Amino acid sequence: MKDKIVAISVSDGPDLQLFGYLPQHLRRLLASLAVASLRANWRIGYGGDLRRDGFTRSLLADTAAAFGRGQISGQPQASVVHFFALSAWREMPGGTILNHLMDRELGPGDAPIAPVTETRFFLPSTPDEPQCIAIVVQDGGLRLAGSDEPVPEARLLDLLGGAAQAPPAPGRELTVMRRAMARACPLRIQFSGKISRYAGDRPGLIEEAIEQVRAGGIVMPLGGFGGAAREIAIALGLLRAERTLYPEYGNNYEQAFEELTGLAGQHERQAGELMADLAQAAEIGTPHRIVFHLNAVLGRMGNRLN
Repeated sequence: MKDKIVAISVSDGPDLQLFGYLPQHLRRLLASLAVASLRANWRIGYGGDLRRDGFTRSLLADTAAAFGRGQISGQPQASVVHFFALSAWREMPGGTILNHLMDRELGPGDAPIAPVTETRFFLPSTPDEPQCIAIVVQDGGLRLAGSDEPVPEARLLDLLGGAAQAPPAPGRELTVMRRAMARACPLRIQFSGKISRYAGDRPGLIEEAIEQVRAGGIVMPLGGFGGAAREIAIALGLLRAERTLYPEYGNNYEQAFEELTGLAGQHERQAGELMADLAQAAEIGTPHRIVFHLNAVLGRMGNRLN
């Protein structure tokens, strides 16, 4: 069942500077989209790892800081759902996982991220039957999301340790997480994005878009930042432009693009009256104008879900 969760996807595309942007612009846009979505009473869904300089940590920290500054009203509990693929957490030491969940390594002045985060650890499973354990922090301890059941730290580490013993299958593990996100999130926003050297068997953003459409959801690619998101906007008929010819493409790139192109009609039917805002957002790179169209989309989608 779909909840009011907006999935957001971003990675460093190869042509970001050609479109007039720097990596810091992606982080600022990510924060702006998150704040706008939370103000509209949607939660944020993000699938990523925990690299120190990665987008996941940036999103969690910026969201926590926004609540701290009063930019977002209400309670921060589990405002960001971190979809944590098995391939992303498998090699992490248990102590590092617990330190992250429990805010044990915050620096001076850092806003606590534990109150804003629900972490869904994906377990060995198939894309059609994804399995995860969802953890939140309440009253200083771990609990199952949506439940008052406490989860002792040792129990969580035992469960994750057993799951990590399964034979590695990074491509499938990413697909499991992406399909689960598509089922849980009615809308996915995408910007920039890798064309080559991605972690899975197919380009990540394009596979996410395919899964999103097949699950009955809506894709909002922001083509103004180039990268895979611009390719997605073209494939779905939201951006009338020539494709960029890149010097290098990753595994199964063109096959994935063609598969997504074949889903354009289905996506248009699912989007319906949202198409005009999606098409305008696909052309621009100004955060406040993107947020304007996002608010329109979220408002109409909220009415659909009510």
